[in-house]
Amino acid sequence: MRRFAIAEAVFLVVSAITPCWASSSEPDIQIPNAVDPMQWNDAQAILSKTSAVIARFKSEPKMAALARQARGIFVVPQFGHGTSPTTGSWGSGVLLASDHGQWSDPVFFTLGGGSLGPHVTANGGALILFVMTDRAMARFKKLSNWSLSSAPGTAIVSYSAATPQDLSGHGSDIVAWSAAGGANADTELNITDIGFDTALNSTVYGTPDLRSILANQAPYINQTVINLRREMPSTAIATTPNVQDPPLRRG
Repeated sequence: MRRFAIAEAVFLVVSAITPCWASSSEPDIQIPNAVDPMQWNDAQAILSKTSAVIARFKSEPKMAALARQARGIFVVPQFGHGTSPTTGSWGSGVLLASDHGQWSDPVFFTLGGGSLGPHVTANGGALILFVMTDRAMARFKKLSNWSLSSAPGTAIVSYSAATPQDLSGHGSDIVAWSAAGGANADTELNITDIGFDTALNSTVYGTPDLRSILANQAPYINQTVINLRREMPSTAIATTPNVQDPPLRRG
């Protein structure tokens, strides 16, 4: 089975009010039939910002090596905002799971709140969680909201303090890196209400099915998703469709 390659948001927005059978020139093309333009734009912005974060860290050998050992990478392009940890949205993040170096499509999650320690204010900078164990990955795969902290239950180590054992995937559950300043910026991490974002995942992939997205089997794909996967430190992605080809329907 193959997925659609949908390159233009405008095409999706227009099609939101056009039945798939209305196109006589390409009758086999199907697209999500209820795309919210604002949600689409939000999703594309998150994916583009995540690609920029990944592109920056790939140039650092230690981080690239860590990514290759990770079960997955959770990237929050803008963690928190302003100076208040109790008001407003704390942003969105995307999870990419690794299967022996082949990366999944990014899955969208929402964040209810969080902090980087008592002396550090989340300022909208990037946050990266290298998910090193199956136990930690299982938390993300739950459909119910959950919280992450440095408290007992999930071992979190800062990127700067990661040991060779941590880097190999046989130490801490999560290695955290934050763009915010401060010696303890990524050692006292707290994120509350991490939840699967049904709306954004459905907008981008045409399905809210987490397993399908992680398996790269969602009905739809677009250029921004492909660009992000290509940024990941990995071997060539054999399953990535060529967006120059006509969009294809799975079947």
